[in-house]
Amino acid sequence: MADDKVLTDVPRKSPSLPKLGEQQTYGSPVADPENDAHHQVTDNVSNGAESSHSHDHQAHSHSHDGEAGSHHTHSHHGRAPFTEDEELEERQHFETVVAAFRYYRTHAMKKIARQRNHYQSLTKPQGERLPQFMDHLDALRQCTAINQQFLDKILLQTPFDNTFGDTGGGDGIQSQPVSTFHMDKVHTTLRMFVRDWSREGQTERQQAYEPLVAAVEKYFPKDKCDVSQIQILNPGAGLGRLPWEFARRGYTSIGNEFSLYMLLASNFILNCCQEVDGYKIYPWIGHASNNLSSANQMIGISIPDISPTDLPPGHNFGMVAGDFLEVFDRNETWDCVVTCFFIDTARNVLEYVEHIWHLLKPGGYWMNLGPLLYHFADIPHESCLELTYEHVKTVIKNTGFQMLEEKTDIPCSYVQNPYSMLRYEYRCVSFVCHKPDLKASFVDASGNSLS
Repeated sequence: MADDKVLTDVPRKSPSLPKLGEQQTYGSPVADPENDAHHQVTDNVSNGAESSHSHDHQAHSHSHDGEAGSHHTHSHHGRAPFTEDEELEERQHFETVVAAFRYYRTHAMKKIARQRNHYQSLTKPQGERLPQFMDHLDALRQCTAINQQFLDKILLQTPFDNTFGDTGGGDGIQSQPVSTFHMDKVHTTLRMFVRDWSREGQTERQQAYEPLVAAVEKYFPKDKCDVSQIQILNPGAGLGRLPWEFARRGYTSIGNEFSLYMLLASNFILNCCQEVDGYKIYPWIGHASNNLSSANQMIGISIPDISPTDLPPGHNFGMVAGDFLEVFDRNETWDCVVTCFFIDTARNVLEYVEHIWHLLKPGGYWMNLGPLLYHFADIPHESCLELTYEHVKTVIKNTGFQMLEEKTDIPCSYVQNPYSMLRYEYRCVSFVCHKPDLKASFVDASGNSLS
């Protein structure tokens, strides 16, 4: 059986963006391969085997194949070359992300050591009343070591072809401390594996992904169109499960992601994880509060719940790395844009709405589900237009979209521990918008074109 190699493009990021993440591609040709060559995704054959828009909701902000045996490699296509300063900036951020992955174990062990020290400071009678606490800490150490081994495997499969330097594989040792901000991103990455690629994440996927999948199937039904010719773009794709679900149903599906944490992890899950339940991680061990039991804190999550290679023959699926506003040209080539927990990642939501309008073909659809937790709000030296949903809807209509469907108050969780005593829940909005085909609208009463 031929193996599909999915290529990843690494176009330039926006130098003005804060270091919340970075860029990637895997998949098959989409849009116009001549006019869109600098970020097209290609499907090749090889023998082999593997917010930023991250919604980090513990801190409560939103913090990618072919058939069996397929291998998704990554390449860099014809974007303008980096300037020297941009090259240095990219490399430094790449090194910071790699350092954060490697520092996970040290960071976690320091927290465990503090708990040990607190326990040892108890009086002898107090310690005797808590005889199993040191066993609990020992178990946390073991889970931490397993998580670090998993993160090291991710680094061994970097998709960037040494463009930003060697990850070195590593042994989980990083001597220089890494900021809490970046360590939170590593913890969020582990939790994203739960949301996108575990059985335990099924509830969240049912809440957020299934309504969007159903909408695509409603407006592009298999019995009325060749779904392989329907081109769907999913910006803010995280670890790629939603665009993968579209590809699994036969659509041409491209995900887009900006966070380098997500890109490294998505590359691994899509390109290295062919076996169901091939890995076990412990995503909740970093949360010492609101646990009913030690078992709840140290529950192991098996991933993936389904083989990422389980796609139809001849599928068209890929991931594109980079800033959504920069890597996709406004050439009206997409049939559908699907956004999930995404539009609030904008500094200026109007830019997103305008960009989606120009990406869509006349007659195309925009489908959205998510909250409005504006990522750049309250960040020093950053501007952010914080609109109510009513304002956003006005912008959408004034841009020219027709609102076909709308629903509010949709309960959705995001990377939540289902066993925690504290869980956040969004009340999301969803809508389906249509970009009118003005040429097609000029018809007489018999349905004959007047143009």
